[in-house]
Amino acid sequence: MSVLLAQEKACAICRGVRPYRLAVDHCHRSGEIRGLLCKLCNNRLLPASRDKPEVLDAAAAYLRLPPVRAVLGSPRYVPTEEKP
Repeated sequence: MSVLLAQEKACAICRGVRPYRLAVDHCHRSGEIRGLLCKLCNNRLLPASRDKPEVLDAAAAYLRLPPVRAVLGSPRYVPTEEKP
């Protein structure tokens, strides 16, 4: 079985199916090949996290329970209209 089929032709992180070829993701320190990723996950998400699982864990926890809820509940952002 190929890695692409094992991943059901989707990005290993976001699970999105893309019309372009997925990138072969690898660790730049060890050279280990990890899987196939879309451009956004490979070029933005992993570099932004500096390949640190604890950063991605913290981001997931932040999205699940934003700290503002403890202070303000669940306020909503409403952009103000721009004046011409």
